[in-house]
Amino acid sequence: AGIDVALGFFPPLFGSAGACDGTGYDTPAVPMGPLPANAAAITAAFPAAPFGLGTPTEGGLRGAESYCEAYQKAHPDEQCAVVFATDGQPSSCNTDLPTLEGVASDGHTQGVLTFAIGMAGATAGEVDFSFLNAIAKAGGTDCNPTNPGNEACNIGGGSDLSTALNTIRQTVTKTTYVTKTSVQTSTLACEFDLPTPPDGQEFDQSKVNAVFTSSSGN
Repeated sequence: AGIDVALGFFPPLFGSAGACDGTGYDTPAVPMGPLPANAAAITAAFPAAPFGLGTPTEGGLRGAESYCEAYQKAHPDEQCAVVFATDGQPSSCNTDLPTLEGVASDGHTQGVLTFAIGMAGATAGEVDFSFLNAIAKAGGTDCNPTNPGNEACNIGGGSDLSTALNTIRQTVTKTTYVTKTSVQTSTLACEFDLPTPPDGQEFDQSKVNAVFTSSSGN
């Protein structure tokens, strides 16, 4: 709750594939909206059976970074983060690691955090975690701060995904404590016993002289 989330797919689930420069991937399938209200739209966006061929990593990553940079400029008081999840290795557009690493690094320069999530499939070695670790590191993130060299989130099921997303949530949110100072004016207790007037005299409060001597003798 309290986090805004948008959802995009690469390749897109509907319509034509986007371009390698990110065009077509920079408009999410589910617009940015707060949780938990946006959860229903995100759930409904997933088809009953996955489809779509290839892993256009460059296009998807460039589109996500571009969207996040634009969103952050429009909402300067918010931190935008790309959560890049994949179940395969780059298979189209530019598959060169230094190029893709540079996309995440450029986004980080613009203040965008990029997390990488590898979804381990049935085929061993299908996900290149050395590649994803480099993407996460270039994007300024780390899913395993106590395990250097494993910056990407490695998930194999729903519970693993929940753990990864919880780690990401803790990274992109912060608690701010505000201390407020309240000034109150109150009357100090300042009572002195007055001597009883001599016989035949009455006390007149308009004719009282008070003399104060400080600790320094003044």
